[in-house]
Amino acid sequence: GITDPMEMAMFLSNLEHESGNYRYVRELNYTKPDSLKKAFSRKFRDEQDAAQTISMGPEAVFERVYGMRKDLGNTQKGDGAKYLGRGYIQVTGKANYARLSKILNKDLVSDPSYLETPEGAAEGSVAWWLNRGNVLRDPAKRGDVRQVRYLVNGRYNGLRDVEQRSAYWIQAAKSGTLKKMMDEVAGSTSDDQAEGPSTASQVKN
Repeated sequence: GITDPMEMAMFLSNLEHESGNYRYVRELNYTKPDSLKKAFSRKFRDEQDAAQTISMGPEAVFERVYGMRKDLGNTQKGDGAKYLGRGYIQVTGKANYARLSKILNKDLVSDPSYLETPEGAAEGSVAWWLNRGNVLRDPAKRGDVRQVRYLVNGRYNGLRDVEQRSAYWIQAAKSGTLKKMMDEVAGSTSDDQAEGPSTASQVKN
């Protein structure tokens, strides 16, 4: 599990950003061409191109940005829209869903909706993070906000917001507050629950 306070600080900072403070468990639809172009600059020629895709509906947008991407395991038509971001960490791509299916013993490839439940959103986020191994966890333990953001997002989208959130959590880690709360939560819940959003809410309350 996640037992290092600095790693937990990086985990929570990115979870908060990706989920809008745990409000969203599914990737939001894009309605503004400028936002879509900024988020996926290589996928659209200009804002007009983005606007035209938006006019075709959400599925068309997600197919455009995630469809037929081998790096995500999306190799068939429809995969981009089906395996959009879900869970508090916004797990994306058929390959990631397949990996989490084995870890969580849930068929997320056939039915991804489990990651949209509170339990699944938390479990999936923790499992995704741990599955990345030392490539992600080592820079997280060092408190390397920029590198961790890149490894979570694939780009640096949202870096400024994550940096601001990280400042709070890094201070909590250094002061011992986060470790204390992690120990308290671990004593009253399962490891998976302790590593999820409940930790954040208890520390901040």
